[in-house]
Amino acid sequence: MNLRSATIAVGFLAAVALAPPGWAHEDMIFPIENDGRLSRIPQEFGPVFLKVQGASGSPLVELEFRARSVSLEPCLGRLFFLPEGERVRAMGSWYHDLTLLPPYVSFELPQKTAGHGFFDGYSLLFNLETGGLLELQRHTVEPSGKGVKMESLPTASPCAPDNPLRLRPTSGDAPTSKIELLE
Repeated sequence: MNLRSATIAVGFLAAVALAPPGWAHEDMIFPIENDGRLSRIPQEFGPVFLKVQGASGSPLVELEFRARSVSLEPCLGRLFFLPEGERVRAMGSWYHDLTLLPPYVSFELPQKTAGHGFFDGYSLLFNLETGGLLELQRHTVEPSGKGVKMESLPTASPCAPDNPLRLRPTSGDAPTSKIELLE
């Protein structure tokens, strides 16, 4: 190996070793079985079940994390009743930098899916260890259909009287992010 090849090889290895961990991270999809069990969850965190019962007006949605059961407030439970043709999607991670975010499972609840997989609807992020709600987001597809705006909504009391299923941000300064397709 000549000096130039060795320098390139060392530079490549250094770039890989020093790259931020988020660059290589991708959530794992958890298929939802007929009995509500999320498959592919590691044994140390599972089993995890999603149980949806009742009608859209008075739903009972329960998540079971190992032996811990979490019942969602009705305003959140209604989000799991989707229009025909839409389905709940589950994904998560336990193999990322745990100092930034605990192991989690996320549920995407599309009310209307647009092209490129973007959707109008909500997503809920739960801690895989405790079952606690970590994040609630509203997704709104941009008019062009080539991007989505995501608003972080309050998780402390999303069903409080001053916030009944409007699930609106508490102020105009609510955190938002935007994803767009590059052409």
